[in-house]
Order: sequence, then C-alpha cells, then structure tokens
Amino acid sequence: MMDMGKRFCSDDLNQGLLLAPSPLNWLPEKHLARFLVDVVETLDLSAIYASYEAGDGRAKPTRWR
Repeated sequence: MMDMGKRFCSDDLNQGLLLAPSPLNWLPEKHLARFLVDVVETLDLSAIYASYEAGDGRAKPTRWR
C-alpha cells in the first residue's frame, strides 16, 4: 500500500486575498490570537501527526469519555 501522508490544508497567515483579508491586517499587534499562533508553533505535535500517518491520513472521530 502506498503511503499517502497527511492530508492537512496548509495555513499561511501571510496569504494574499483568497476569501477574506489576512488577520494580520486587522488584528491588533497584541491580540490573543497572535499569541496563540506563536504558542502553537512551539508545540511538539509529532504524536498527533504520527496518529494520522498510522492510518490513511484522514482525521478520525474522537471518542468522548
């Protein structure tokens, strides 16, 4: 079976006009959303990516406890 890899949509905060103006143009410099983007970029998401790679690359529903 051929490994299809992850199937994520890419995100690019510097992307030009596609559907809406870039959040960087209208979010204040100290906005919480900007801080959260910075925090997420520092996280080690390798375990999450590995769970996608173990299957067919699509998200699976989670089970709520």
